[in-house]
Amino acid sequence: RTHQIRVHMAHMGHPIMSDPRYIESREVLASDLNICSRIFLHKFRVSFVDLEGLPVSVSCPLRMDGALWGALRHLRLVGGMAARGCA
Repeated sequence: RTHQIRVHMAHMGHPIMSDPRYIESREVLASDLNICSRIFLHKFRVSFVDLEGLPVSVSCPLRMDGALWGALRHLRLVGGMAARGCA
């Protein structure tokens, strides 16, 4: 399910920034692309049960790309749990 998280986020009204497949508004996409020229979607951990029934979990640390840092500088806190001190 290659696009599953992208589909779910778009369905909830929060498409992933700069995602041309699931952002319906050309104006929003153009604005996103001015800030961030690509999608930054990273799976931090993959977990599954192997063929012997044992749990396996593999972490994949994120190396911070310079373009990602630049995009993050444009973001601002607008609400949610972090705004209430629950980061």
